[in-house]
Amino acid sequence: SINVMHGVEVDSVSWPTEDKVVLSCSMCDDVCAAEEGAHARATDAAFELSASLMVAADGARRTIADAIAKEDETRRWLPPWSRFRVRRYADTSVRVYKTVPFKLPPGWRGDINYSARTKTVNFDALPTPEGDYCGVLLIKPDDTETQSLPDAKAAREYFDEILPQFSPLI
Repeated sequence: SINVMHGVEVDSVSWPTEDKVVLSCSMCDDVCAAEEGAHARATDAAFELSASLMVAADGARRTIADAIAKEDETRRWLPPWSRFRVRRYADTSVRVYKTVPFKLPPGWRGDINYSARTKTVNFDALPTPEGDYCGVLLIKPDDTETQSLPDAKAAREYFDEILPQFSPLI
């Protein structure tokens, strides 16, 4: 079996024979890993992986789904119902984010995520490589109350109300 891990860019996919799939890959640099839509820059030599079966979870770049669709187009005699199709669903859970400082008290584990969910917000406190934490508040784009907090006092009252378990740490 082949495992393609985070940090590896699948550049192309081909089927040289009926029972073999080949993935052309390269290591992904920081730009590729951090920027949506950015193309990988090879940090090491490119390499190939091959297998007789591929099960894939494609990312936003859709390299694998696009390659399968292109390969399927070359098969002239397939009935329409057996063609490869990708069903795209509308994103009904769009969120915007705000980052907030988050300080762990002594004795709390510093290697896990802390989170809370309410009817209107998701809050996640995520560890950083430096050992600090970054608080991320995920809100709906039309949440004008959260997006328009005028000052620190209003923000404190807001966090006391919706996230009482974390408010003192924010």
